[in-house]
Amino acid sequence: TDDSNLTLNADVLAGIYSGAITHWNDSSILALNPSLADVLPHRSIKVMVRTDPDSDTRLFTRTLAKMADLNKVPSYNPQWNNSDYVAWPIPSSRMLPSDYSHTTDTLS
Repeated sequence: TDDSNLTLNADVLAGIYSGAITHWNDSSILALNPSLADVLPHRSIKVMVRTDPDSDTRLFTRTLAKMADLNKVPSYNPQWNNSDYVAWPIPSSRMLPSDYSHTTDTLS
């Protein structure tokens, strides 16, 4: 494995998308990436989400709802179980997907 790759599991992703994990150097992220402890910054994670109803959103949220330990996600929304649209509890960007690669600290 390449120790420079960032690993995020379902619990961490659910924490990020619920607003419980807000910085790249959060202890949950560091626990999965000990070799990146000196690299991951204390900067806010900028989450990119779709704001229109979309089947990709339904697939992503249903997967999170099934895979993550949602008892650990304080702001879990049951809407994640089966919805094309989610009112995300996090600040998000309305940028176009083509802009994502030019923006630092993003997760989309």
